Amino acid sequence: MDRFAKGMISLKKILDKTLQSQGMDKRLRQESAVVHWEDIVGEKIAKASKAVKIDRGTLLIEVKSCAWKQQIQMLKPDIIKKLNAQLGGDIVKDIRFR
Repeated sequence: MDRFAKGMISLKKILDKTLQSQGMDKRLRQESAVVHWEDIVGEKIAKASKAVKIDRGTLLIEVKSCAWKQQIQMLKPDIIKKLNAQLGGDIVKDIRFR
């Protein structure tokens, strides 16, 4: 490993510790749920829905139609599991639709 790569690892550790000490690491992971919505649910569902925000573990999703809302509602437990696996913890506790 070259000196530059070693420096980047150290910088990552410093950044992680700083975020954690300021209590921002969990909030950053929560916001990642919004950013990674399409990656988790796939292109087809993402075209019919949009992650808007997350507040206290509840992810708010806008859905284009009632039919899609029902479809995604049935997938909710699996989506929560996938989101939390990607985010590294029990970040998303519920999903609400509008």
